Amino acid sequence: MSSVIESYRGFVLKYVGDAIISFFPSEFNKYLVCDRAYNCAKSMRAVLKNDINPVFRRHNYPDLQIKIGMAEGENIVIQYGKDKNPN
Repeated sequence: MSSVIESYRGFVLKYVGDAIISFFPSEFNKYLVCDRAYNCAKSMRAVLKNDINPVFRRHNYPDLQIKIGMAEGENIVIQYGKDKNPN
């Protein structure tokens, strides 16, 4: 799913358990960014349905399911614990 996010010019912020938290930076037109995020979500569902779950079924595993949540608005992303100074 990370590669799907990146193909829509999104960024993976972090992994939490089996969840992926990603963001799509606002550019000059927030509506285009929202469209990209929405289309990314649709593609993620398609990848699961058409690519991942058929492989699981062939090996007698249950289908995976997905939940996608979205929020729009201003955010600040801060990376803690990363020091640029190597000393």
